[in-house]
Amino acid sequence: MNLTLLGTGNATVTHCYNTCFVLHESGQYLLVDGGGGNGLLCQLEKAHLRWQDMRTVFVTHKHMDHLLAHAHDVPVLAARDLRWRSRHLRP
Repeated sequence: MNLTLLGTGNATVTHCYNTCFVLHESGQYLLVDGGGGNGLLCQLEKAHLRWQDMRTVFVTHKHMDHLLAHAHDVPVLAARDLRWRSRHLRP
């Protein structure tokens, strides 16, 4: 199993990303927490991970520095995925 740290900060960081990591093995990915804000996609890209592969998300607790990225990214990613499907999966 591989561990990729996307951030190791806390709720008040200014020079790094909030605590967030990915566990992956055999093509299966588990995103743990999401950091605080819309920087999650950038952190995934820096780690050479695709957001499309993050099929499972585990949020450790209900604090904004663990939840906020999901509040931003889930609707954005869902809309992006729907646009891609409508262009590429036509009958």
